[in-house]
Amino acid sequence: MDGITARRKAKVAAHEAIKKQADVTGEREAYQLHGVARRKTVLEVQEAGTEMITRKANVLLDAEVLESTLGMLKCDDCNGSVKVLVKPVCVDTVVSVTCVDCNKIVLEIKPKLMNVNKTEKEKDIYENNLSLVLTLASRDVSYREFFDAAESMKIRGLSYKSWLKHLRYIHNALLKKCDVMFLKARSAVQMIYGEIGRHPDTDGILNIDVSYESAWLDQGPERYYGVGVVIELYTGIVLDWEFVSSYCHECKEKKEDEVQGSYDEWKRSHERNCNMNYKGDSDGREEAVVQRMCSRSVERYQVRYVVFITERDSNACDKIMQMNNGQGPYGAKHAVVKEESVSHLRKELGAALYKVRDEMIKMKCPELTKEVIGNIQSHCEMSVRQNLGKSRKDMKRAIFSSYFHCTAVDDTPDRHQFCPQGPDSLCFWQKARARNQTPPPHREANMFTNFFDLTDEIKDKITHIYGRLADDDYLIHCRLVNTLTSNKTLLGWVWHRCGRERYRRLEMLQFATALTCLEWNMGYTEGGLHKELGLKYTPHTARMKEVMERSSVTRYQKKKCIQKETLLSSDELQTDDASSKSEATM
Repeated sequence: MDGITARRKAKVAAHEAIKKQADVTGEREAYQLHGVARRKTVLEVQEAGTEMITRKANVLLDAEVLESTLGMLKCDDCNGSVKVLVKPVCVDTVVSVTCVDCNKIVLEIKPKLMNVNKTEKEKDIYENNLSLVLTLASRDVSYREFFDAAESMKIRGLSYKSWLKHLRYIHNALLKKCDVMFLKARSAVQMIYGEIGRHPDTDGILNIDVSYESAWLDQGPERYYGVGVVIELYTGIVLDWEFVSSYCHECKEKKEDEVQGSYDEWKRSHERNCNMNYKGDSDGREEAVVQRMCSRSVERYQVRYVVFITERDSNACDKIMQMNNGQGPYGAKHAVVKEESVSHLRKELGAALYKVRDEMIKMKCPELTKEVIGNIQSHCEMSVRQNLGKSRKDMKRAIFSSYFHCTAVDDTPDRHQFCPQGPDSLCFWQKARARNQTPPPHREANMFTNFFDLTDEIKDKITHIYGRLADDDYLIHCRLVNTLTSNKTLLGWVWHRCGRERYRRLEMLQFATALTCLEWNMGYTEGGLHKELGLKYTPHTARMKEVMERSSVTRYQKKKCIQKETLLSSDELQTDDASSKSEATM
């Protein structure tokens, strides 16, 4: 058995292991719904209970109205008048009602302190203010935007120093949450790979398969930042992420204003808080990101990322394999292998067919329309997916099945013998035979009926496309069991949270990335920071987060389901129409 076939079967075995664990925990239905529930099952994430929900509701009151209302109170001892002091602290309020005559405190209202660590630096952090800063920071709202919103509502906003103190408090809670998630991910990976028969080596290090994706925002030759993520292939768990930036606004301004000597002295003191964590050129940034994540893999998870799934046109994995003078990030004994996803097969087939289409238009041949190319791509991809875990010979047959299907005519029905069989087959001819019906004429049901009207040159080019896709050198590096859709979706969430329109400090970018990855792995409710910060949800918020988690099926998955249903229904309608016509003729 060759290596790629063994890894394909390992993928199937891994999913079976996850299903088995879901059966044990009573969450098989959740596993079948979407990836979030599957990741929560593997990580053994406990659902948030009623202790995370509060019935308390907050309202905004005019300070003068509150003072006049409380001013009507009387002292219980001397029945004297009272003095009311209302001290707003952003959205929290400190209220003190004192007797004018005997100085007795008649009423005192203080907001809830959230200083869990009981340190001097974290005092005066109140519940509502902390909840507000957490929400705004999670939505990439800057201090200036927060201050403007507070001014418009006539609320006394936090000072910038207090704003940063709240952010540091939240960031510390985020780091602790990430440490817990890393421990759970380590146990989950060890368990899944143990189920499929892959165990650590003599050094206690496990070799695993991951997918890698990165996204970059270039703002000039020397100004760019971006993020790279590593996702475990079988479970979809985010194992690591890295954000790099090559620009620091403070360094730029200081260098322009100061002379060289004073700048060097300031730079040494600023090094710890500098926004620039990468100083190389743009060609080496991919290597820097992956090198940092690979260097942490052994220490954090006791694993090596030895198989990288990425796009074929990406040079990230090429740079990974060239590290350490061509020995890779882990040395010559543990070489890194680059493989492509199944989505690239569809992409490459479509690109090649569009080139042929342009030549056909110039030669005034029957046009290969966009709809036909899309159907050919879908048929090829679905045929390949139905042969997961099989030999390379079966994969070649699956690739060529779409070619023979689309080029068949009434005189050559034997070309459909390679198509998937059964009443639910994508092939109208195989579907009709499985239902004991007469297959319709190819002119009415087939996708591309003018193949034999083409010139020999065009035929050879189309045949060569499929031959290149079914080549051994291509299949040996093509993992036909997964796509990079989850990676792109995750990075889309990151950029949606931190945005690309304006400059941001590195800490905020790292915060947005870490929080997004936590929610990706553990869900909206359990992946948030409310529990670590001592905050609670209202019943309405808890319901909304539950709805968001249940409906977290990606657009890509919905699109795939719609495409499959459309292909099946169109073929079924064509088969039924052709059968009714033949019966009417008889």
